[in-house]
Amino acid sequence: MNLGTGCLIFCVSVILLGAIIGMARAPKAKARHNAINDAIQAMASQFGWRFDRSPTPYLSSIPKINSVLGGYGVDTFGTAINVKLVGEWRGVPITALQITNRNTDRIMVDVIQTNTMLLVPRPVPGPDVALTQQGLSWKNFLERDRQVGYPPFDSLYHVHAHDDRAARTVITQPIAELLATDPRMRERVLFFGPQHLAALFPGLVAQPRAVAATADLLVQVGQLMAGR
Repeated sequence: MNLGTGCLIFCVSVILLGAIIGMARAPKAKARHNAINDAIQAMASQFGWRFDRSPTPYLSSIPKINSVLGGYGVDTFGTAINVKLVGEWRGVPITALQITNRNTDRIMVDVIQTNTMLLVPRPVPGPDVALTQQGLSWKNFLERDRQVGYPPFDSLYHVHAHDDRAARTVITQPIAELLATDPRMRERVLFFGPQHLAALFPGLVAQPRAVAATADLLVQVGQLMAGR
């Protein structure tokens, strides 16, 4: 057997092995996909929400979303909204999105990550602000941390805003006091965009407890913003 024939046999063997492995994994992948769909359907039915396949321009107006998602940006290759649910929560219109994107949060390695975002209408207009957890991260790197003047809050959150005045306009004392102690903010990123309040957290949208708790938090923050 010459070298060329040996290489050809090796390449064909690798292709066949890959095909066999793919065929073996396909039923498991399909079963997992169906289980996730069933879980989303069940949650939507439980909350009285419905699926919506209309275009979703929300992400392009969410402050700091590119940094939070991790480098590829919004409305570019690698970022996709896989699920969109709409309905009401405590009498407030709400949208739930499942976002899958590629990022580079590991050096030279693309990572597929899935996040859930909930959005409710912003009751009072004002500056754009985003809140991330304190600490050195690619979200906060080289970003000025604005202060709202409430130490328990300032020690927990990196406030992304144009200046301290903008931060204090949005994060009033009642909101700062709530967020400084509320366990529902764990692993959450909070956005005050032009039209929406939004919260982002890791994982699939089919997390009824996490979704319900985060929806309650957004509604409560909205009520504080409206002075109720």
